[in-house]
Amino acid sequence: MEQIIKNLTNKQSGFTLVELVVVVAVVGVLAVVATPKIVGVATDARRASLTGVASALTAASARNYAVRNSDPSKGVGIAKCGDITGTLEGGKLPEGYILDDASITVEVDARATCTIKTKTTPPIDDTFSVVGVAAAAL
Repeated sequence: MEQIIKNLTNKQSGFTLVELVVVVAVVGVLAVVATPKIVGVATDARRASLTGVASALTAASARNYAVRNSDPSKGVGIAKCGDITGTLEGGKLPEGYILDDASITVEVDARATCTIKTKTTPPIDDTFSVVGVAAAAL
């Protein structure tokens, strides 16, 4: 009886080497599978944010065009891409973005296409439409 009690109280606990190797292997496989997805999420988020800012610039341009059509003394005259920031609330771009003033491509009917870029590395760029471009830019 004494031997049974001694065996029960001296029981060692822990993981075997095989169990530890299996756990390390599973964690390694998960890391290999998950890492590209995590890196891709950051790029997708930057792209979505840039698209949102470009869409806001297009909407601000359209709103400005409507205001200037009803009363030419109101709103902001657009002669270059950088002028569109005056139509945004706060009058400036959000931090981390820059407009390429040299990128304006004037189309017909006072419409233009401009380029916006991120300041982060690697830079991502997107284009947006501007309406109501002044005759000087044409």
